[in-house]
Amino acid sequence: MFRAQVLQDFTYTPCTLFWNRVIPRESMGDECVRWSVLSIGALMLALRSPNPEPMVKLLEGRGDTMYQTAMTYHAKATTALHTRMLKEFHTISRRNVLINMFLLFLFELLIGNTTAADQLLMSSVELLKQKHDQLVVEINSQHHAQDLHNYVAPSNDDGLDQAERILPRFQIFLSLTTPLFPLQTTCWPRLPSRPIPGNMPAINTSFEQFGAMWNSFITRAVIFVVKAIQGRHNGDHSDKFEMILDHRTTFLQQLRQWEVAILLRLEAEKNPIRSYLFNIFHMGQKVVFILMSCCFDSTEMLYDQFNSTFREIVSMACSFGGASRRFSQIETALDIYTLPVLNFVSQKCRDKAIRSEALNSFDKMTLLTRNWDVKASSLARRQLMALEEESQDVSGYIPASGRYVWTGASWDHNYSRLHIVFTGVVSDKKGIRKQRHLNILRTEFEE
Repeated sequence: MFRAQVLQDFTYTPCTLFWNRVIPRESMGDECVRWSVLSIGALMLALRSPNPEPMVKLLEGRGDTMYQTAMTYHAKATTALHTRMLKEFHTISRRNVLINMFLLFLFELLIGNTTAADQLLMSSVELLKQKHDQLVVEINSQHHAQDLHNYVAPSNDDGLDQAERILPRFQIFLSLTTPLFPLQTTCWPRLPSRPIPGNMPAINTSFEQFGAMWNSFITRAVIFVVKAIQGRHNGDHSDKFEMILDHRTTFLQQLRQWEVAILLRLEAEKNPIRSYLFNIFHMGQKVVFILMSCCFDSTEMLYDQFNSTFREIVSMACSFGGASRRFSQIETALDIYTLPVLNFVSQKCRDKAIRSEALNSFDKMTLLTRNWDVKASSLARRQLMALEEESQDVSGYIPASGRYVWTGASWDHNYSRLHIVFTGVVSDKKGIRKQRHLNILRTEFEE
């Protein structure tokens, strides 16, 4: 079941080899990996049963026999890995940490245990960067090549570099789009965010090198945006604001150059999978250009200037996702291309038609999944939309005083309701940003 699911889910992702080759091979000789694979396979069977348990119920540790089997295997994998690290931490291979932690993280995502997934992701990246901070190395280089000596294995490890690039990026995506993973907001200080001057890829640059250069650049650009927003909230730009503005100008110029480079390659590309990825790059370029342009605007009014771009982004996301495509459980948990983009548009675009299309498309694509956190994200963003529309005028304009950001989400002690917090983007005369507190009842997740 595990292999059948990942063969279906990861055909068009940069982690194909990791899930389809490395994991099945590793499970043959590592009991931790084997138990994790069995736990995910059993969980997928439980979720595919005719009457699967509501995902919120699984947070309480209750479920049918197959779900309990999945939990048993997961507990074995967790215990075995914990014991191994206590006894062999200084000799355990980096590849072993990466493989096992990624699998445990995926399981927690699939059952909707966002607290455990949040902790696991933070721990995973911390453990990995003790020996080699891959993400920092990558974004400091425009011509990244994976260092093979990072791994110790007798067999071909093609695919591990894919996973190593993806795992820390979950910190970036999760901290940008949802407050359900609060620990990830602390990952930024170590990451460099100054623009690096350099040549753009040529038309004959290999696809692999082009992708490495793009990933290095766009990750650094996103880190700059997040640090700029955090600095704005903390009021610590006073002595270096001019320098930061210069950095933003450089990033915006480079983003325009990258769009030209991507479109040139897209026009010449014949391989459908590579064309798909170039389109993903283009959509990401548009998203980051908007974020970069608006990151110093505390009122969020500048976002209104990009409604036409928002419309293009939603159209692209729906095209890549497929108008009638339904994401599977695993795809929904690990997607970093389509769903986060629709999430972003539905929070930052205040045009009702575009915003509604983003929300409706998100719901259609995730219709078959049972992740409660996905449902929570959709419901919270619909609440945000309704809240902001309370202040709009007859033309649909929403003033800065009526705009909010989603800043908090937490369950009560018995998982009966999810508490949502929205914070106003502007402060009152006393310097206080107003908050609105809303609840989403558990029954809404089980419908």
